[in-house]
Amino acid sequence: DTLASFDRFGASIRLRSLLSGKIHISHLELSKPRIYAHQYSTGRYNWDIFKVTDTEKEDTTETSLPDITLGRISLHSNPRIVYTHNGDTVSAMINLKQMAFDGRLNVAKPIDSNINFRIDRLFAAGRIGADTLAFGLDHLDINEKNRDLNLDASARTLAALGGIGRVALPIKINGNITLPGRFEDTITIDGINAEIAYIPMSTAGKVTILEDRLAVDIEARINHCKVDDILKGIAENIIPESKNIETDCIIDMQANVVGDYIYETGQLPAITASLRIPESQIGYAGFPGKIGIKLTADASSDSAGKVNLEQFNAEVGTKGAEINVKLNAKDVLCNDPKINIDGKVDIVLESLAELLPDTLGVRAKGNILAELKGGIKVSQMDMYRFSDADVAGKIEAHNVD
Repeated sequence: DTLASFDRFGASIRLRSLLSGKIHISHLELSKPRIYAHQYSTGRYNWDIFKVTDTEKEDTTETSLPDITLGRISLHSNPRIVYTHNGDTVSAMINLKQMAFDGRLNVAKPIDSNINFRIDRLFAAGRIGADTLAFGLDHLDINEKNRDLNLDASARTLAALGGIGRVALPIKINGNITLPGRFEDTITIDGINAEIAYIPMSTAGKVTILEDRLAVDIEARINHCKVDDILKGIAENIIPESKNIETDCIIDMQANVVGDYIYETGQLPAITASLRIPESQIGYAGFPGKIGIKLTADASSDSAGKVNLEQFNAEVGTKGAEINVKLNAKDVLCNDPKINIDGKVDIVLESLAELLPDTLGVRAKGNILAELKGGIKVSQMDMYRFSDADVAGKIEAHNVD
């Protein structure tokens, strides 16, 4: 079976550098390369011709990277890699229009390099059992000069899953990173912006690599994420009923990681995180009213990994009913955390009954008010131990008929 093929191969090497013990490849071109990897039902592969015999002793001698400098490299005319497996329903294929590298890359001294790297229209697909996965890369551009790295990519992932259905996930990434220099050990993220599965994200900050620790100062955000875009773009293929949902709900999240990660002790940097959903409306086809929602949440962790829920405030309401819940808890990952709660429910029966179909003939009036306040451990959240919880509440009914 054919393992590899190509139409044309060309390379240009500087002889003067070669005579001095260095390898400088000015140009390398490969036209229409094809690689066919196959595993037989016997467990053998069609590339076993390269396998080293077991009788050869392992060479444990430490070697340094050779002094190799790469100039222009080009793979064009639709390079392709195909993998198949006789004994299983597994197959994969990678196909791209072209891949080009231009600049100067010194393998032994990468910080002295200038890089321009581009991939045009890469498509990868694979099948495992009844599931098919595909990845399409519209373009990938990586440019690096004087330690400033610029990245720009656009892609789409497609999954056809037997138990779920077809899911398409668009991906866009662009941003800048400053790499460490000769006398600097800091990686600076000047700003990376991404949109993955309709979720806009961004991050910025820096990481300093020290002998005994990593010094971290990074901020990550989810910026103005529209829930309706996710429902229409992804969820409809997984949960068909989600097409009946309409909402103006917006999600904003932020996380900050500041401090040191100590290699020896495993000490972690401090993390703070917040979630905000401003006042929003959620509607469902066939439901006469809309549900209002508002949510704020803040959490933090310390260097020992202790996670605290500083606050969780939720307001949910519809015509004739309002629910307000406030929560907080310390060390939520311990064996039996205690949750402090302050909750209220206010129901206007006459208004709530208007949401029901007239054919049911339901009529009601009056108000019901319920309150619950105090602290309860996770182990007390069952009917047998609830009485041990430090909570108090009340239910009031007024003019109920």
